[in-house]
Amino acid sequence: MRAGRPPFDGALKCGNIARVTGFQMHNDLYGSTSRDLEKVKTAVEDALGCRLEPHESTYHGGDYYRAELISGESIVVQENVDPFDGKPAETKFPRYPILIYVNNTSRSSEIQSAFKRTKIPITPLRRK
Repeated sequence: MRAGRPPFDGALKCGNIARVTGFQMHNDLYGSTSRDLEKVKTAVEDALGCRLEPHESTYHGGDYYRAELISGESIVVQENVDPFDGKPAETKFPRYPILIYVNNTSRSSEIQSAFKRTKIPITPLRRK
């Protein structure tokens, strides 16, 4: 554990509660102008109180980080690059080199507020 980092408390922050019916679920996309994947990953972990595990996939542009939460939410932090042509994977958001996908969440407002408090800039880009 890094010095100064509070111990993991996944009870609510990370959405580790049984899904409650009646809430609208969203798939949110955030972007960061930081080019440092590790720093953005750490900022997301600190903001949401969860751990993102390293993965590798051509589909996600190479190395990326992911968390699958008990609540059904998934979080992916990856570079905004299409590995086949080198262009942005999210073509509408080329100025954001790092993307954060938060899928299947009913906590969009809570997560957006948490991201506003990070030292790394994280901007909401899209909600579906």
